[in-house]
Amino acid sequence: MQRMRKFRVLGDARGAALVTVLLFMVLTFILITTMLVVNGHEILIAAYHRDSVRATDFAQAGIQEALARIQSGHVTSGPTSFTSSLNDLAGVAVGGSIAAGPSGSYREITATAPSGRAIRRITVVVLQGTALLLPNATLGDSILQPGIPNRIERGDVYSKTFVQFQSNPPHPDTLTYAGWRISRCNDLTCNNQGDTGFCYTHRDCSQERWYPATRLAESEHALPDPASGFVGGGGLKLWGLLHCVNGQPTADQTKVSGRLADDKFSDARAIPDDKCIPGCSANFEHLKFGFVRDDRAADGTPIPAQAVSPKLPCGLPYQWIQRDVKDETTGGTYRRLFQTVLFEQWLDHYWELVELPTPTYVRKLALVQYPEFGAVPPYPDFGLEAGQFDHVWRPSQVDVNRFGCHQVVGQPCSSGKDELVSVWINGNWTVDTPIQGAGIIVVDGDMTVVNLSAPFELWGTIIIRGKLTVQTGQMIIHGGFIAKDLVVLNGNLTIEGGGSVATVPVGLSTVIQKSWFER
Repeated sequence: MQRMRKFRVLGDARGAALVTVLLFMVLTFILITTMLVVNGHEILIAAYHRDSVRATDFAQAGIQEALARIQSGHVTSGPTSFTSSLNDLAGVAVGGSIAAGPSGSYREITATAPSGRAIRRITVVVLQGTALLLPNATLGDSILQPGIPNRIERGDVYSKTFVQFQSNPPHPDTLTYAGWRISRCNDLTCNNQGDTGFCYTHRDCSQERWYPATRLAESEHALPDPASGFVGGGGLKLWGLLHCVNGQPTADQTKVSGRLADDKFSDARAIPDDKCIPGCSANFEHLKFGFVRDDRAADGTPIPAQAVSPKLPCGLPYQWIQRDVKDETTGGTYRRLFQTVLFEQWLDHYWELVELPTPTYVRKLALVQYPEFGAVPPYPDFGLEAGQFDHVWRPSQVDVNRFGCHQVVGQPCSSGKDELVSVWINGNWTVDTPIQGAGIIVVDGDMTVVNLSAPFELWGTIIIRGKLTVQTGQMIIHGGFIAKDLVVLNGNLTIEGGGSVATVPVGLSTVIQKSWFER
């Protein structure tokens, strides 16, 4: 009996051990399963996070690519889209102009990028400012106002060589800058009684807001020009960087001689082709390169240096270059020296882009107080490409109904607000049909206006890369006007710049990011 109890006790112990082992194994399996599930979830979460980060990076890369494309002038002025260079599944959409002004507009950029299980959509709003144009200005190789009814109503007037008015622009804020001389004359010779005659310096002019013989500006992107001796915009910029050490200019002994732009020619009128650079009897000799501080030290009325700043510790680097100027009275050509600075540096130093009420470049205080420190800007050829424009037409393809519209009486817009477009005319363009438009028009050739039954009228900017000829008919520009050559025969041309007429930024641009959000 005792032996049987002993066996029963041993059997019970063995059963308990089995149950304990089984329970331990179940717990172990539960722990292992839990660990595997948790690890799987962590791997999944990590994968989601990785996909999210990669999608965000791809979207942000698309935004940065869009900013670079806009800045370099490789995005159309209207709505456009493209695929990101880093991810062929990522799309970037760039909206058109919003709240446009004379010098810029806002644009919305949205980048949508997938990566694995994640999709990210990033939107930014940027301010695109033009790096090409001063607001609502008139620019030409020479400006000859043929007389009433042709007129420049207002806005700054810039000329590479001369400006001749028949009557003063009526608006008191109009400034005139010429690379050589300014006059108001009823005939080409300025011999009529009451004419102002020719003035070559601001002190010689009877008008307070005339600034002849001012400096010229060239773009940083301008190529070297062996004919004039210009080293190119990049070369001049590099020279300025290398020759300003600790805020002090270093010496450069390269000299140039010749006649200044403000030389009144005296007896040189008998020499239609004055090739006096270099090596002839010259009335000027100076270092070919240098820095201008805009302190009036040269004329004996010193003021604090206006062109010195942390960005330009030595002032604006310049180069004296030679250019041919044409005498409007005789048709003769004269060669003169012009002090040439970099347009981008001058613009950044003397102008600022204000946002309200619309994006517009305005003069900084230094240029308001001392307008003689202006510069004749270059032609806005740098960065202009047909691919940036909403419409690219050959002259025979022009659609007169697709030039945009301005919300005024007689030209209402269907949307109730201005509809700005950019148009590129690829070739010589003869306009014999009335056109109204708003935005910017670039004519890659000559433009001829003839036999119009109603005006050609534009609210914005027109750039003519050749010659404008107004034979018969009326042409009205509310905004900016740029033409390398101008001939008015029996037509009527009115330029009314200087206001707040909006245009479309094209070409090289400044881009300022204003907001960012993800959705």
